[in-house]
Amino acid sequence: MREQLNLAPEGDGWVGIYHARSVLAVHSHDELEYNLVTRGRCSYLVNERRYDLHRGSLLWLFPDQEHVLINPSPDCEMWIVVLRPAALRRAVRSGLDPRLLERNPPWMLVRPLRPAAFAAHDRLLQHQFGHRDELARSNAGVTYAVLDAWAAFQAADDDSGDEAGNVVDPPIDLAARLLSRADAPSDLGELAAKVGLSPSRLSRKFNLQLGVSIADYRNRIRLERFLATYGATTTVLDAALSAGFGSYPQFHRVFRQFMGISPRAYLVGRETPG
Repeated sequence: MREQLNLAPEGDGWVGIYHARSVLAVHSHDELEYNLVTRGRCSYLVNERRYDLHRGSLLWLFPDQEHVLINPSPDCEMWIVVLRPAALRRAVRSGLDPRLLERNPPWMLVRPLRPAAFAAHDRLLQHQFGHRDELARSNAGVTYAVLDAWAAFQAADDDSGDEAGNVVDPPIDLAARLLSRADAPSDLGELAAKVGLSPSRLSRKFNLQLGVSIADYRNRIRLERFLATYGATTTVLDAALSAGFGSYPQFHRVFRQFMGISPRAYLVGRETPG
C-alpha cells in the first residue's frame, strides 16, 4: 500500500518514536526511511526477506520497498526517521552517498551499530526530537541525522549476518501482503487457495518463516485499520467492524492482547490534550 506521510508542508522530513503499542501495516512511501532500535526486538518483512532487529540495529528502507513490522517484543522501541526526496537530492549533491537515491537497491539493509556510534546517534535523535516543531532546526537536523546514520552504518561491522536477512518463500510473502489488503481473504482456506498451499502447510510455514501466527498477523493489520479509521466513524463498534473484526467482544479481546489496555482506556488517553 502506497502511503502519503503526514509531513509538514515545508518540512524536509520527520523524526518519530515507535513503541510496541503502535501498529504498522504493509506500506511504502516516496521518502527514504531508516529505523534505529533502542529497546527490545522486532522483525521487518522486505522483498521476500525477514530482517530480525535488536537494540542497536539500523535498518534502511527505500521508496519501492513495501515493508511491514512483524512480531515486535512488548518492550520494542525504535526511532523512525524519514527524509523527503528533494532534501535527499540536495544532500547527495553536497556529498552524501548517491546510492541512497536508489528506489529498491539489492544491497545491504541492516547492520548493528557499534556501541559508541549507537549511543551518539541516539543522543542526536533525542535532541532532534526535542526541536521537531521548529521548522528551520528540524529541516537542518533531519538531514544531518541521515548523514550521521549513513556514516555510522558504513562504519559498522558488515559480517554479522544481519544484513542478508532470512529468505521468505514467495507464497508466504504473498500471504502476508494479501492479509494487509482491505479485501483480505476472510478465512484460512481461501487464503491458502490464493497462494497455492494447503491450509496446514501455509499456517506452519507462515509461523516458521515470519515468527508470528496468521491469526496474530491478521489481527495486527485489523488493529492498524481500526486506529486509522476511528474518528471518521460514529462509534468504536463501527470502526472495529469496518476494520474486519467480527464482533465487539473479539475486537476488545484482541485490542487488550496487543495494546495491553482496554480500547476505552487507550482512546481516552489518545484524545486527552497534551
